[in-house]
Amino acid sequence: DASLSEIMQILGDTWRGMTEEEQAPYIQIAKEEADQYEKEKALLERAQRPSEMWQPLRRCNAVLDRLCSDPFASVFLEPVDTSVYNDYLEMIDHPMDLGTVRQNLRNKKYQTPEAFARDVRKIWNNCKIFNQHGSAIWHVADYMSKQFERIYHAWVLDFRDRYLRWVNPAARPWEPSCRQCDGKCKTPDNQMVLCDHCDAMYGISCLKPKLKKIPKGVWHCPSCAPKVGKNHTVSILSAVTEHAARKRAEIGDVPMKTVKQKMFLVKWQSLGYEHCTWETQEDINDDSIIAEFRRLEGVTPEEPNLTEKELQGTISLAKTNAQDSSKETPFHTKLYAQTRAYQFSKFGQDIPQLLGAECGPNTLISTALSDEEHGIDRHTVRLDECHHYKLEANEILHRLIDLVSPEKRDYSQSGYHASSLPPLLNGEYDTILPVTCDGLLMNVGEVNGAVSFLGYRQLKSGAKGPAEVN
Repeated sequence: DASLSEIMQILGDTWRGMTEEEQAPYIQIAKEEADQYEKEKALLERAQRPSEMWQPLRRCNAVLDRLCSDPFASVFLEPVDTSVYNDYLEMIDHPMDLGTVRQNLRNKKYQTPEAFARDVRKIWNNCKIFNQHGSAIWHVADYMSKQFERIYHAWVLDFRDRYLRWVNPAARPWEPSCRQCDGKCKTPDNQMVLCDHCDAMYGISCLKPKLKKIPKGVWHCPSCAPKVGKNHTVSILSAVTEHAARKRAEIGDVPMKTVKQKMFLVKWQSLGYEHCTWETQEDINDDSIIAEFRRLEGVTPEEPNLTEKELQGTISLAKTNAQDSSKETPFHTKLYAQTRAYQFSKFGQDIPQLLGAECGPNTLISTALSDEEHGIDRHTVRLDECHHYKLEANEILHRLIDLVSPEKRDYSQSGYHASSLPPLLNGEYDTILPVTCDGLLMNVGEVNGAVSFLGYRQLKSGAKGPAEVN
């Protein structure tokens, strides 16, 4: 488990302890390795000369120039800022960028074009790993990857066995001039055709046979056409197929969340109505004017008028009242907190954590269950999820039952409803029935000149109405 410095220290001590005869074989091996390195370096430099044929790394440099000139490559030109993306190095083992690739290419660190391609592919793969699939930057990396693979094959690998010297215009398909005569024909751009695979440009009058007009659809240059020939089942990398990927990169192709923003039409003092402008509440920066506008126009505010400080004060006051008053219970505080939480949910905002804690646990209470199906007495309540407030809930619900049930109601108590009506006549009785969204669900008509009850109606679900049940 020794470190590298410790290993080098041990080797140095061992080397100094050896005699000249013992060191001689190792010195000979080092000289042979140095000579081999110099030979390979000379071959590599020779391969980049204009008079040579393939020159792969020179072609790789043209590929890199094309990638860096693309507007979407701007985010890949420099290393990722790890001070902003703190978790980047936790997910990416080998960071890479186009700037680093260019520096390696200049310093001749790539011995083969495959090593160059390996680092470039690493850029797109790192981006796809770190970012969410389908995000805007993911689609940018996907498009750049497709473009790289096409021009890398067309400009580098396809020339490995073609034996074209560098002076031949067809050997440099990336140059923006006719590849048949190296631009000497001076053909205008509207008379040039572009190869779908290698992006080589040709004047229609320089081709053999000549073209009378620009062909429609996909066109391949004389160098790429033989790869497909008459066999239409063979396909090569195409620039047309990149258009869809580029379109997704341009628009992001991610679901966009609709954001509604309220703006006010402002009439400025000392200016005419033609100078009215739409302004946001932040731009107006005067809450009193906006509050007065809402009061006069009866406009509902887009946010609940309850700050975090007011929220804490309201809940503390409710708790104090619940402790001081025998009529108030913790259950009342919970109901009040749920009412305030509803205001936040109504306007699409997150419920504050403090308010959510006061609302109690999540409870699912099923209602509208018939007595016959379940055999439950309607005056009995079961709160399986709210054991803490069982006594308080039972007390409140029994109070409600006493108010609405004719069997439980004590008519000797004088209330507002009883005091506002004349005394009951012989054969009359007083009752209170709940009203549904469809009404009382009772049929009332005239019989012998008097208002009479004719029968019940059912709910849309077929169940009995509350009047019939009671």
